[in-house]
Formats: sequence, structure tokens, C-alpha cells
Amino acid sequence: MQADGIQLGALHHRACRPVTSGSLYWQLNDVWPGASWSSIDYYGRWKALHFAARRFYAPLAVSAARKPTGTTDITLISDRTVPVTARWRMRTMDVDGKVTMAHEAAIQLPALSATKVVTMTDADLFKGADPKRSVTVVELIVDGAVASRALVTALPEKDMTLPDPGLTTRWSTVGGKPALTITAQRLARALWIGFGTLDVQASDNFLDLLPGESVTVTIAGKASAGALKKALRLQTLGAAK
Repeated sequence: MQADGIQLGALHHRACRPVTSGSLYWQLNDVWPGASWSSIDYYGRWKALHFAARRFYAPLAVSAARKPTGTTDITLISDRTVPVTARWRMRTMDVDGKVTMAHEAAIQLPALSATKVVTMTDADLFKGADPKRSVTVVELIVDGAVASRALVTALPEKDMTLPDPGLTTRWSTVGGKPALTITAQRLARALWIGFGTLDVQASDNFLDLLPGESVTVTIAGKASAGALKKALRLQTLGAAK
């Protein structure tokens, strides 16, 4: 909730450029253990907010701001000091990956800019789709890779029927570190990779995986591979295992 809330405000500020060029959030870290607004805990471990901040403060970002009126403003943000040649893609899909709407176009982003590309109504985004089981995925693509992604839902996620994503895992070694590959059969919203009380940290976390999508993260810390496998707990808004 903290990560999503601050992301909403931070991307709104960036999308308002040049009226507002950005913002800082309170607070960065803690001087004692406890529940707080910090994005890094007392032990130096990143909370969900800090992983999210790396994405919503990235030089290239998508803002998909849905209003209570049922319209969504899609803005592409570039803090690069030179123009960027890109593509932007918009897809509405159900939690199993069936696409009901798709659009893709080329775009040239000016330097230091926020470019509103479209305003869409819920009727345009979700026509014919079950709002309890569907999301719109907006992506900014640069050099063939997804530089930023935003998800839009017609309903608050607490009112949606989010599935068990059917996560599978595979362990390997990358650069001498334990590496975990996670694959989602169905939509995995707000995936958190946890290891209980072990003092370790994944290289990325608090992720959204689309149906069929995989992510590989490395694990930093002194725990053994056996201890990591035993302690691993995967949690999403749809399920935990």
C-alpha cells in the first residue's frame, strides 16, 4: 500500500512537467527497528517502496493515472537530455493472459519531457472484458526492451478476483550468487520474494509478472542455498506459498 500510494503521487508530479518536475518522499531509512514510513529498514534491507522507487524514478517511465470519473491519462516521461526514439504499447488482458484489446505505436520523446499520448475511458479499455479479472498493461519500449510498465484496473484490486498465479521456481548460480527464476502461469500482482528472518535480499522485488512471464533475481547474503530454499516464501495479492 505504501509503495503504490507514493508511486501514484510521484508519477503524477513527474507527469505534470514542467509545472512540477518531480518530488522527494519521506522517509529514506530508520535509525531504530520499527514500523515506519521509511523505504529502507534499520538493517539496511529494502522495503517494497524502495524497489518501486527505482522504477517510478527511472529516467524513462509510464504514468497511467486513472481518475474517479473512469478515465485514464497515459503519459510517457523522459528525463533524458536527448530525444528518445521509442514505442508504446497498450494491452488489456485477463488474468490468464487472453488479450481483448491491443494498440502499439512509435513515438519520439523530446528531451526532459512528459508527453500525454492518450486519454482512455474504462469503456474503451475494458469493453467486453470482465473488470474483476482484467488489467490494462501500458509499456514504454526502447531498443526492443520494456523500459517501464504500468497497470490499470477498472476496479480497486480488493474488489477483483485475482488468481493464484501458479508460480514455479528454479534455482541456479549467477556471478557466484544464488539466483532464483520465478515464472507465473497467470497474473502475479505485487509479487514479494521473502526469506523470513534470514538476513538476505533479492536484487529485485515487489514485481508484477504477466501470464507466462519470468524473472530472475540474485540473492545477496550469507545464507546457504539450502537455507534459502527452505525459507523462501512467495506472496502476491492473489495468493501466497
